[in-house]
Amino acid sequence: MNGRAVRPKLLGAAFILLAQYGNGAWVPPLLVDRRAALKLGVASVLTLRPQTDLEATAKTSDPKVARIAYGEREEQFGDLWLPGVPRDAPLPVVALLHGGFWQHEYDLRLMDSIAAAVTAHGCACWNIEYRRVGSKDGGGFPDTFADVSAAVEWVGSPSARDMNLDARRLVVAGHSAGGTLAMWLALQPLLPATCGFGAPAVRPRAAVSLG
Repeated sequence: MNGRAVRPKLLGAAFILLAQYGNGAWVPPLLVDRRAALKLGVASVLTLRPQTDLEATAKTSDPKVARIAYGEREEQFGDLWLPGVPRDAPLPVVALLHGGFWQHEYDLRLMDSIAAAVTAHGCACWNIEYRRVGSKDGGGFPDTFADVSAAVEWVGSPSARDMNLDARRLVVAGHSAGGTLAMWLALQPLLPATCGFGAPAVRPRAAVSLG
């Protein structure tokens, strides 16, 4: 498993989903698997250009990247990627979740190429790190799930709003173990509050599993 296994063109699905889901009341999110992502990724509706241009566009972009803590634990942080050219309107957000067999040796750098592609298309990208199995500060259930939930909640925080992020237009996307987490986050609002994970304030409009 390596970063090359995650093709940036698959994120075309996320762009399409962001365009389809606007403001309004939350509805059960659209879930997209790898096969559907490939089918949807023919073109990006944000740019109306063939999806094959995505990687070339990313190479010429100059995104701004900031590492931000969403919690107090060592691995509760993410890299926020913003387009190099500022936009006046609030930015739609693609939250990325890396894979790696749930193991500590794999980290968020696996998704850097995806993050660059997302920002090249005018979206913000929140590339999330979380505690994995083998982390010195926890990992596994429930720590991993608590971390990714807290990371998504950060998108609705005052700090995120100050950075011009639009939590109402959020898509979560992940690869391998991260794909499982993305699907779980999308369905989290349906969980009972008594389980400790119910009633999140930030609710993804869609989730994409990249395989």
